[in-house]
Amino acid sequence: MYILGMGGSDHSFAACLVSENGVVCAVEEERITREKYSLGPNSLYANCRKYCLNELNLSIDDIDMIVGNDILHPMTYFPVRKRIELINHHLAHAYSAFYTIPHDETAILVVDGTGSKVNKENKIAETVTYAVGRSGDVEIIDKVGGLGWSKDDEHETLTENSLGDFYRKFTEEIGFGYLQDGKTMGLAPYGTDKFYNEVKSFVKFLGDGQFEIKINEPYIGEFVQKILSSQANEKDLFQAKADIAWATQTVLEDCMFYCVDYLHKKAPKDVLCIAGGVGLNSVVNGKIKEKSKFKHVYVPPYTSDSGTAVGAAFYGYNLLSKNKPLKKSATYNAFTGHTYSEPEILEALKSFENADIEYKYYDNVCPIVAEALKEGKIIGWFQEGSEMGPRALGHRSILADPRDPEMKDKLNYRVKKREGFRPFAPAVLQEQAANYFNIDFSSPFMLFVVDVKEDKKKVIPAVTHVDGSARVQTVDQKENPIFYNLINEFYKITDVPVLLNTSFNVLKEPIVETPKDAITSFYNSQIDLLCIGNWIVTKTKIKD
Repeated sequence: MYILGMGGSDHSFAACLVSENGVVCAVEEERITREKYSLGPNSLYANCRKYCLNELNLSIDDIDMIVGNDILHPMTYFPVRKRIELINHHLAHAYSAFYTIPHDETAILVVDGTGSKVNKENKIAETVTYAVGRSGDVEIIDKVGGLGWSKDDEHETLTENSLGDFYRKFTEEIGFGYLQDGKTMGLAPYGTDKFYNEVKSFVKFLGDGQFEIKINEPYIGEFVQKILSSQANEKDLFQAKADIAWATQTVLEDCMFYCVDYLHKKAPKDVLCIAGGVGLNSVVNGKIKEKSKFKHVYVPPYTSDSGTAVGAAFYGYNLLSKNKPLKKSATYNAFTGHTYSEPEILEALKSFENADIEYKYYDNVCPIVAEALKEGKIIGWFQEGSEMGPRALGHRSILADPRDPEMKDKLNYRVKKREGFRPFAPAVLQEQAANYFNIDFSSPFMLFVVDVKEDKKKVIPAVTHVDGSARVQTVDQKENPIFYNLINEFYKITDVPVLLNTSFNVLKEPIVETPKDAITSFYNSQIDLLCIGNWIVTKTKIKD
């Protein structure tokens, strides 16, 4: 039995193929079209659907059921419009989390910008969903909804009473772009509580998990612009933006704890699953993990809209297989993309033979790459199937030495071409994590921020943020063996079981998907060395 899930909304399109064995293949559209967040005309043709079918040489006629969510752009499923079943957007998010965790009963919190219309007559859309997962099904407990509002451009749509759009509104008023909320999260630790009371005044808690945020009134924009326009110089302007970011982040944390506390009262389970775009706020996740009444907190690696493809597929599986429930695995593997063969890699390398590169095959690349990292080189790392979700987890990564205090600036300015305040994440051997970070749980998807141990901040300065925190990825030998082996080789020669790990993309591109993507990014950037499978690629001429 094969179920095809299609995900996204007006952005972040994706597809997922599920069988009796779980996820067979899942990929985001942006990886194929090279249009970030699927914000481009080529992304409407659902190349991701064909990618998943091709993994098992299937045709659409081999698929038993096709499921999407009801705010997915209609063009993405037009060829299969007569077969697709459209379900509630937040329900798809909920299934994406519940079906990729081994627990049979969990509380589920879905929080994003906007979801399905809960009242089509007055245009009220869901913004928060409180739910419980049990015995393979998801039961909705309650929802928060808000009035949708839009300008001519569909990406300008904002929804009242939305935590996702509250954060987005401040992000864009600060001066960042659409879907760039992560910049606000990264900027916040540079700020102070100067504007906390003013920002908190925009939120009104109503009890029973409900709240009110008048996002579309002019007050928020007027408030932010009045502050920013009064700054005397660039230094003061940066600090003002940081102070606003700090307040926005802290108020979001207040709101999320309000929602989590309400859900625990309604569903006092041991496990909390978080899904929806707000789940990408790893600072919030880390604090919920530390301070909430739930014993365990789980956030899937694809918690944004692309993950609804996974949830939709599992919904369909659950519907068709009531007598044969899917056995949940102990852990979910985020590496759901196609694994490129040695011939495919070699073919891509040969297509660059007229470029200024050299490549050589090695039986064991890890000691060679570890030595290069120790020498201060920046490495492009491409292995096996790609990750589903926005985080590079050791299959499509740019890696560097976390001990180098100048490495953060080197990567931000020379390679990633982005703002200098943005932090980088550490990848650490699972068994060594507690020696370097205040962490007593696994974090394989890099979605929890914790504090760096005081005595380790100077040891790994390139991955220690300004407030002493880090967005940690723990690397397990069984679940991520090649990446584990590389970190372990680095540990042997440096006595530090940590690498700096950031996504393998440059400028405004999506994460690389194919060998050709990886070689192109390597060739056109200041990455020093590329390891792609068992091939090590170097440049014969240095890029400016």
